[in-house]
Amino acid sequence: MKTLPLLLALLVSVGHAQNEHETLFREKCSSCHALPDPQSLNEKQWQAVLRTMQKRMSEAGKTPLNDLEFKKIFCFVSQKPAA
Repeated sequence: MKTLPLLLALLVSVGHAQNEHETLFREKCSSCHALPDPQSLNEKQWQAVLRTMQKRMSEAGKTPLNDLEFKKIFCFVSQKPAA
């Protein structure tokens, strides 16, 4: 029975992280352009897109994503695989 509370805590934690990652995605990405559909690209494509966006942010004089922000956004978009 002790595993049930642990499982519930884990599910709540995962849900919170997902919401946090989505919020970061929405805030950072929409500051420059319309939000892309996370399902539109696969993991490899998202890696390339996010790296390109890092460069564009720097070129535009904006602070690029830090490593943790990059990982959180990548985690959010890559959890929804391309169809």
